[in-house]
Amino acid sequence: MLDPSQQANFFSLDMQQWIYSNLANSSKLNDHVTWDICFALIVWSLWIDRNNSVFSQANTSSSEVIHRASYFMESCSYAMSSLDWISPKRSYRNILGCGGCFRDHTGRWLSGFTRRLGKCSINMAELWAIHIAIVLGRNANIPKLWIETDSNLAVTLITNGCSDRHPCGQLVQSIRSLIADHGQFVVSHTYRKANRSADALARLALSNQFGLYYLQDPPSHVFQLICDDVMGASFYRRAPI
Repeated sequence: MLDPSQQANFFSLDMQQWIYSNLANSSKLNDHVTWDICFALIVWSLWIDRNNSVFSQANTSSSEVIHRASYFMESCSYAMSSLDWISPKRSYRNILGCGGCFRDHTGRWLSGFTRRLGKCSINMAELWAIHIAIVLGRNANIPKLWIETDSNLAVTLITNGCSDRHPCGQLVQSIRSLIADHGQFVVSHTYRKANRSADALARLALSNQFGLYYLQDPPSHVFQLICDDVMGASFYRRAPI
């Protein structure tokens, strides 16, 4: 498992250097798992084994330690595969939809919407969702509106504006005009895992006909996501250190 060229350092470094060196080694073991992940999972598995031995007097074989680490490495492989998205060629655009939901300060569902957009860029879809949310919020006389999106670029374009020649230029200008007429408005970035309800509604839009659909009640699978949020459920995401 260990690259023969790394064996000298692996067995000769002091403890602190040994840990840092292995955690900084991102060489690939296969298409999905790198050495830093492998090393961390094996050390973690050994730590579990040590705790079981000290506190529960349970002895685990070395093969079980490796098996446990291998199991989680395989899980990492599946997780990374499922999260990867391969972009189409530059000349292609996906058929996309957008969606969103209105919630109060406790997370309770107020209403929602979906819209199948057709062929457009991901950034355009994110901006359309924001545009629709502002219009619906204004029509519902919501004085304070805080919109969360998982697109950093959308937040930047709305905050700073952009040229008319930008592919999203006219839509951005329309959003900024709506914001100027709104009472109190905030737009901020959030990670997709923290915005699962809107993400689920955007996917739901693809199963609808073209046009805007207003939702008084949440679909059953979205209702469960809302409940998770209200109960304070949290989710891990892999991020560079």
